[in-house]
Order: sequence, then C-alpha cells, then structure tokens
Amino acid sequence: MGRALSRQRKKANRKAQAAVKAAEQSIRAAAAADAALALAKEMVTDVSALRVSVAEVEAAGTASEELRWFIARCEPMSERKTIDGLKERRITAYIPLERRYHWSKGRKRLIERPLFVGYLFVGLWFLNDRPARQTFHDVERVSGISGMVEVGGKRAQIDPWSLLQIAALESAGLFDHTEKKKPAYSAEQLIRVIGGPFAEAMGKVIDISGDRVRVQLVGTYKGRMDIKADQIAAVEDQEAA
Repeated sequence: MGRALSRQRKKANRKAQAAVKAAEQSIRAAAAADAALALAKEMVTDVSALRVSVAEVEAAGTASEELRWFIARCEPMSERKTIDGLKERRITAYIPLERRYHWSKGRKRLIERPLFVGYLFVGLWFLNDRPARQTFHDVERVSGISGMVEVGGKRAQIDPWSLLQIAALESAGLFDHTEKKKPAYSAEQLIRVIGGPFAEAMGKVIDISGDRVRVQLVGTYKGRMDIKADQIAAVEDQEAA
C-alpha cells in the first residue's frame, strides 16, 4: 500500500513539474514575441536612415496619377527609331510588331514591321486632368513624331483595355507569321516559285514528298524540279496564263 502511494506521489510531482516548465516556456515565448514586435515597430517608425531625393519622389509618382494612352503619327519608316527616342525621354510608348519572312533575290529574310504602319501608342501620366510628368509638347519634340491624332479637335485616346488585348494577341504569336503552315498542294495545281534559284518561274505540282514539292516548270525554266514548299505559292488559272 505504501509503495503504491509513493508511486502516485512521484507521478503527480512529475506532472506538476512538466506543467511548470510548459508555463515558463509559454512566458518566454510571449516575451520574445513582444520584443520582436517592439523591434519591428521601431524599425518601421525609424526613418533616420532613409535618404530620398526630390527627383526620386517625382519619378515614383503618386497613386492618384492616371496613365492615359494616345495615338501619335510617325514619319515614314521611322517607328522603331521614334520608340527609342521616346524611351530616352522616359515617355511610355508601345508599338505592336508583326513578323514574317520576305524573299529577296532568292534569299529568305526575317522582317519585323509595325502592325499599324505610321502610328504608335504613347502613354502620358495625368493628375487632375492635367499631364503630371511629360506633356504633349514633349512628345511632339521627339524626332520622328509628326503629330498627334485628333478627333473632333481633341487628341484621340485609346482604351487601355484595347491596348492590353493587342499586347496579349502579340504575346500569343497572332502577329507572328514565320511559323505559318503552307497550304497543302495537290497534283496538277498551278504554282509560282517565290524563292530560290527559280524565283518567278511558273509551273504545276506533280508530286509531294515531305517539305518538298516536285513541280513541272514552264516558260524560261523547263523541266521537273524538287522545290521546298515554302518557296512556292498557289496561283489562279488567269495568273498562270
């Protein structure tokens, strides 16, 4: 009986000691959390180490500013150069591009050209309906800009959502025609050679094997030739005549 009571007392003492240790640990954790919170508050409110110039504040802008998009006209063949000039003056600008291959003297070249030839989009920051940073005058001073598009005597704005859609289509490759598959050709179909040593020759399809098409050339070049599918184009009967 005495031994049983002794075991119970020891067990109760161990539980009490464990409870005390748990309480002490909780107190230490709470104290550490309070100290960390106090330090965080001190770090947030201590601005003595901050060094921000007036120029940096102006460049950062304010949350109340609004970016509005306008359409600018460019001089012929100067869109890309004009975009660079705008960016040098820290003026927001965007020009969607299309990509395609161009055959010249039998050689294929990759061409990037503006989707809207002669135009680009310019973004200006406004505050209380007035330009907050750059002005229209700053835009028109950039080399290559021939003026702003106007509608009803006011500079034409474009909905930012429309620009976002255009940018998304460009990113998705809709304006990239370099990977466009050639239409399937069929026997006896009339074709015109648009690249390679037989450029501008006319003929008709005899057979197709992979990316090569065997054609019967007529006119200046006569005979049967194997030509890559991307070097020929289908034509109508009257064009062949």
